[in-house]
Amino acid sequence: TALMLPTRFLVVAALVGLIYLLGGDYLEASTARTDMSVARRQSSLRSGTANSSGWTRRLTLPQFAHLLGIGPIAWMQMVHSIRILPRFLVFTVAIVSVVIVIPMTVDRQHLQGWSGVLWMFGLNAYADFLLLLQLPVGFLGPPAQRALLKSLPIANWAIVIGQLAGPFIPLALMHLLVLVLFLCLLPGSTFEVLQMSLALLPVGWVLTTNINLLGAWNIIKPRALQQRDALAAGRAMLSVWIFFMMLIPAIIGGTIGSVLAIGLFGPTLTSYLLGASIGVLLTSSLYVALLAYTFARWQPSPSELGAEEKEHDG
Repeated sequence: TALMLPTRFLVVAALVGLIYLLGGDYLEASTARTDMSVARRQSSLRSGTANSSGWTRRLTLPQFAHLLGIGPIAWMQMVHSIRILPRFLVFTVAIVSVVIVIPMTVDRQHLQGWSGVLWMFGLNAYADFLLLLQLPVGFLGPPAQRALLKSLPIANWAIVIGQLAGPFIPLALMHLLVLVLFLCLLPGSTFEVLQMSLALLPVGWVLTTNINLLGAWNIIKPRALQQRDALAAGRAMLSVWIFFMMLIPAIIGGTIGSVLAIGLFGPTLTSYLLGASIGVLLTSSLYVALLAYTFARWQPSPSELGAEEKEHDG
């Protein structure tokens, strides 16, 4: 079996190349409607509050402190996310249903102690992942908005952190839902559930930075799991596998942190979660640095800016 591994890797590599080669045109066609929407609503997209209609246009948040430019960009992204969230209501309800139904189908004996908090970790991380893939905010948002931000006299790292604040409210609501659910399912493990809920905050941050990084690299597209064409869908699924590979540094950082914490404080759940959280949080700086570097080198192309750029060139 080991002798066949090189051959298997070559087959997988060939299939990956074939899907990316054949799926390019189909991917552009599948996202044509999004590009047309960007062109029609360019002024709203530049303000970061587009894709809203009716009562959602009245949703807003208090202005944030400037914080070297982070505050206004974070405010823009967070307002944008709460205004478009009703458009993803069906998908969000589906995620919530999965989060609620799956634990209720598991025998309560399997949700005691470490098993219960591990279930909580897995469901929360999976729900965050699905939700982040669908929201066109941050670096998965419109290129016209990023082009505007690039012209501002704000440091690249500050723009990156502000952009990453976009999905904060939807993710916070998802985390709160999971917390309440497991507090009800595990009434005897309240302290452990609360600890896991805090430990999931850096996990959500790393997932956000990772998906935005792949969005900035044009590997993951908004609504990556809703491609209608088979080849484009295959390419989207490959991008998801790349996402999981990109999580390896965070996994290594969390593992090292948990081992060090257990060595210092003993083999307890608290020390394990504390060490893993610190390791994951420190590792996230790598993704933020890569995002800042990518954004500094990024230049919008006419195809990204859509009809607006074509009219200007004409």
